Amino acid sequence: MAKCRCPALPNGAAARLQGRPRRLAPTLPHQTARQEVTALFGFFLEPPQRHKKAKSPKTWPPRCLCALLALALTLALAGCSSLPGGTALKNGEIGKTGETGEAGAPPLEIKISFWNVIDYMNGDALQTYIEDKFNIKFVPVNMNYDDYAQQLQQLAASDTLPDIFANDLQGTSTYDSWVEQGKIRSVPRDLSAYPNLQRYLALAYNQQFKRENGSFYMIPRLTYDTEEAWALDRCIMVRKDWMEALGLSAPQSWAEFTEMLEQFVHGDPDGNGLADTEGLVSSHLNTFEALYLSTFPELSNTERGWMYEDGQWMPVYASKKTGAALQRVQDLYRAGLIVPNFAYMSTNEALDAFATGKAGAIAAQYYGLASYMIDLGMKDEAASYIEILPTWPADDGNTYRFTTSLHWSESYFGAGVSDEKMQRICQLYDWLLSDEYKNIQQYGLEGVDWDMVDGTPVLRDANALSPNLEYSSFVIFERLVRWNQQDQYTETPANKRRYGEAMLQDANEMLGWFATHAQRVNYNFDVIFMSVPSKNSLVYNREVQDDMVQVIMGDADAETAWQGKLAALRQNTTLTQAIADVTAEAAARGITP
Repeated sequence: MAKCRCPALPNGAAARLQGRPRRLAPTLPHQTARQEVTALFGFFLEPPQRHKKAKSPKTWPPRCLCALLALALTLALAGCSSLPGGTALKNGEIGKTGETGEAGAPPLEIKISFWNVIDYMNGDALQTYIEDKFNIKFVPVNMNYDDYAQQLQQLAASDTLPDIFANDLQGTSTYDSWVEQGKIRSVPRDLSAYPNLQRYLALAYNQQFKRENGSFYMIPRLTYDTEEAWALDRCIMVRKDWMEALGLSAPQSWAEFTEMLEQFVHGDPDGNGLADTEGLVSSHLNTFEALYLSTFPELSNTERGWMYEDGQWMPVYASKKTGAALQRVQDLYRAGLIVPNFAYMSTNEALDAFATGKAGAIAAQYYGLASYMIDLGMKDEAASYIEILPTWPADDGNTYRFTTSLHWSESYFGAGVSDEKMQRICQLYDWLLSDEYKNIQQYGLEGVDWDMVDGTPVLRDANALSPNLEYSSFVIFERLVRWNQQDQYTETPANKRRYGEAMLQDANEMLGWFATHAQRVNYNFDVIFMSVPSKNSLVYNREVQDDMVQVIMGDADAETAWQGKLAALRQNTTLTQAIADVTAEAAARGITP
């Protein structure tokens, strides 16, 4: 059976068996509704709790990335929708141009599925504005994050996939079979009527996903514009106040990193005279992989990572270097420098341990941690506590930053989408990539939350909430085409208000440091996205992470224990065949290391 390459389940729902790590998922942008409003980063990352109906910001669960930042300030919801300039928009008005049907025609129903979509699409002013603008009516088809991949498989089997849905299928046998079996429909080849969407799909990165027949059967949802922007989605952060109290500076080697953690555990960094402090925690196992950036960097991305070694392409965990990297981490664990239950802590528990002074270091997403502390009312503390550690040279002598593909999931369209409906969807997607929608991202609804004054948007209330907090449907529309996560680093009034200038400056300085002083991990995305049956059938990375955790926590030395785990993977999975097949296919395509 082909593996499912969906994001790992929140809080390790895949590992419900006793004795298995709970959190095998990254914190990805979709996994937090409000408190981290992106987290995965996750990725992701990938990742985290299921979204619940929110009553207040502090009841919203943290998520997958990386936090979706407040892009701008907005006022309280208004009862009517408006066009730019405050002009009321009547139902079907765009139909008068011939673009969305005849004037007065009933709205076209579009079934849309997203993780916990019912929690967000409840008819707020932004949703109403969009529905009126395009003369459409969204019909939410709810998906639970715990088992959305299985739900979509069932819908595909019965040919009832929603009109619009999200999944991460690129480079899998499921994607290939859905295309071949006509389960999903393609994007129109002629996009000249939708210039923003046309330009987006024409990006060099997106062009690699065009099928041999010249069609796109999905739209990659880019998380960032550049690889460099991923650097803070998987990094190590330390308590700045503890570093100062102990007279420590950022470590420049693994030995200095070990010494720093020893001081956190044994040096009474909080000055209370008690042995009540710990070393490293991790918000999830994908961010835990940041530890490998300064040892064996390829292992920092077990989900996406394929590498070339000894004349073969292989998943990074199959490398002969993996055991030694795990041994180094096991040494930290056995010395009590990593929290004993690091693999079983929830994301909230890990973030809280850092925020409340129980642990001095955390592997996490920068904005996930920052947002968590801010939502706890610890904005000032976040600015004074969080210090992002630069990486130090790995075993090969080079310094690396976290690297992954620009996208991790895609937007799909069910085969039942008619030509008329596809036209309307393309209009919507084109508009979501427009300057007009960019203003909504930053300021909210014109004529409701802001006014254009001498060509400059002016907020009606400088103290209002941001669009992503004010309008719940923003969570859906923000992610249909792309994630726009790079906006979290821009020095907008809203970002300054939420995070403070000091934190924004720190984040951007560290992004600059990683871009200047650290290089990308040498992954080849032509190989990563290659679809080969034996490769598609490999176990998902969360199962590999499970094995890694067992090795790190086990009684046997990690380097020896991992060889046993790897031998079992070779015997019981398609690993050996996948390595041979991918190596042959790469050679046939002229792909070189």
